[in-house]
Amino acid sequence: MGKSLARAAWFTLGVTVLLGAAACGGGSSGSSADPAAAPISVGFNDSLTGTGAAEGQADLLTAKAAIGYINSQGGVDGHQLKLIVLDSGEVGSGQAGSNATQLAQDKVAAIIGPTISNDCDSAIPIITQDKIPDLCAFVDYNTLVPPRTYLYQAAKTEVTYAKPVIDFIKAITGNQHPRIAVIGAATQGALQMVAKMKTIASELGASIVYSGVESLTATDLSPLGAGAIAGRPDAVVEEIFPQFVVPLDKQLRGGLPASVPIIGQYGVNTYQALQTLKDPRVYSLGGAQMIIPGASGNSAEINALAAQFAKAGGGTAADINGAAGTEQLAADLDLFAAMKACHACTGAALASQLQQTSLTVPGLVNDFHYSAASHLGINTYYFYSWDAAKNQATLDSSQPIGSLSLTSP
Repeated sequence: MGKSLARAAWFTLGVTVLLGAAACGGGSSGSSADPAAAPISVGFNDSLTGTGAAEGQADLLTAKAAIGYINSQGGVDGHQLKLIVLDSGEVGSGQAGSNATQLAQDKVAAIIGPTISNDCDSAIPIITQDKIPDLCAFVDYNTLVPPRTYLYQAAKTEVTYAKPVIDFIKAITGNQHPRIAVIGAATQGALQMVAKMKTIASELGASIVYSGVESLTATDLSPLGAGAIAGRPDAVVEEIFPQFVVPLDKQLRGGLPASVPIIGQYGVNTYQALQTLKDPRVYSLGGAQMIIPGASGNSAEINALAAQFAKAGGGTAADINGAAGTEQLAADLDLFAAMKACHACTGAALASQLQQTSLTVPGLVNDFHYSAASHLGINTYYFYSWDAAKNQATLDSSQPIGSLSLTSP
């Protein structure tokens, strides 16, 4: 498709074509990588230990699978991708900023991570100075808007699903004036989501009857669960750390009617949590579809991506749809598609190409793209619940992300 991909030339092909020869105007596929071509280094900067370890380890698995897939397709203009992995440790420790400095010295073309918005903030001065595009999993709204040249959201800005979640609750309960309990962690993004739901609930016909905040050092969320139950809500929304999900959801279910939906994003109500709870009224939402290895109807591209997850050390549905969710996979693939489109460019040229490249992978995501006006790539939220007949999480419905007037803080 030539050296540049204008917005009018959005990708709508399967990922094998998108990330193979056609994406670069007729270059590489299969084993055509030039062994003499220098590898392209991609940095990984995320918590592999500490509070955020579950998300960081899931992001690392995703990054390895995405890079494995691209390399199996010939790399980027014959260059194989090489991942340089650094552990940012405990959330808020400042190590994420030090890692960004190290990765800049290593001359990486781009950085994947960190997950938590607080850690992402510490990397911003370094990526800006050294002109390195960075895909942070979570970026709080005030940091993301207006867009910063080298900072891109890989997953969700929590405030953006306040409206879709309320709309979803109204749709599945048939109640146009639902009472909602909200429980959030003390991260910037989660706190903004809680605040946003309070702000827009009445505008959408809903009401917030309880809101509780989990501290970053919490070991027991049962007081928050008790508060939510006491509010007698029609639905509960969670934005907490994943290790608390199963006990909290069991507590909520024990104190609330079985019909009350409990909703959390992929990194909260993970596939594994849905599998453990087997509760059809517990829902998980994300900006890309879950990947179920071996499921009937999977495209060849989805099966190939699933195979790369297995090669990276985690090929089950619980692994692939873990604490990171599949938005990170979509963002990583979009990054590598941009690299292909600009023929292995880096720095400002790669940042510019990211604003022109669009990714559609049937069964994963439709029209994932960044623009000069928005560095949030997702446009739709997908809601999954446990299907007892299939014994797996199944797509329930989808909701558009909504207008910025409703998603701003």
